[in-house]
Amino acid sequence: MSPPKVDVYWNTHKRCFSIRPRKPYAELSGFERSPRGRVFYNRGPFVLENSTFHVSQKVRERVMQNKREEVHATIRGTVSAITVTEPPLLGMRVRYNPYENAQFVTPSGRPILKANLAYFIGKEVFVV
Repeated sequence: MSPPKVDVYWNTHKRCFSIRPRKPYAELSGFERSPRGRVFYNRGPFVLENSTFHVSQKVRERVMQNKREEVHATIRGTVSAITVTEPPLLGMRVRYNPYENAQFVTPSGRPILKANLAYFIGKEVFVV
């Protein structure tokens, strides 16, 4: 059976990335499941293949208006590896801040919509 497609977002309360399978209650080995069973937490590095970057503009506007955190930006893909130790040599850092940009961007400010690989290491995301 192939690994499930997942959505990944930064969990501000747990201070780690949360991984939400696209199909509820799908199994995902190597990750800690939340008490409610819908989300997996990961404090260690991992990689997503065929990643796409999504931001809900409607929720982003609500976040900017109310100045309250709400999950509205995710990176979607398939978990490829969970034993990565450092960023790829040719990797480019990607970030998202709802108050600065409407999309995920590279350090030069260029929007990014998809990547072959997305490396999640610490609090950062790198793409290749």
